Amino acid sequence: MANGSVKWSNTQKGSGYIAPAHGSKGIFVHVCALERAGLHPLDEGKNVTFDIESDREGRDTAFNLALA
Repeated sequence: MANGSVKWSNTQKGSGYIAPAHGSKGIFVHVCALERAGLHPLDEGKNVTFDIESDREGRDTAFNLALA
């Protein structure tokens, strides 16, 4: 499980990005993952833990989110 903080979140678009603590590129997060975790809406700057998977478009996405 990875750690990071919410870089930005847009409830109208239904997505956001997490800045991983290990300094790699931002991880995309979809509103579905937030809703499954009970974290919708998610405020910028919040520390979270998450797992990473690749979506159909090949980008890294966060799932299994929880507040750190």
